Amino acid sequence: MSETSLFAIFKTYIEQEQSVTLATVVRGPDELLGLKALIPANGPMLGPLLDTPWRDKLIRDAQLLMGEHTSATRRYEADSIEVFFDVNRPPSRLIIVGAV
Repeated sequence: MSETSLFAIFKTYIEQEQSVTLATVVRGPDELLGLKALIPANGPMLGPLLDTPWRDKLIRDAQLLMGEHTSATRRYEADSIEVFFDVNRPPSRLIIVGAV
């Protein structure tokens, strides 16, 4: 899957106000730099980064960060790579109910 396709799908999730994370390798061996994974809260996971040995760790960390509503960089020390998780969650809605 091309990077353009991942970004188009990422944009679609955001426009539909669905939780989604785009994970990108930002530090590590040259052959891994820039690899991406699209990890939505509900839906199929996509991207070449998911075809690596870190798949389970990436999914776990993406889900934890979505629950915390925060983007972050995670370092996987044993493998000396860093992955940035760009977390996008729908805006919170405030509903006020009252009576007179």
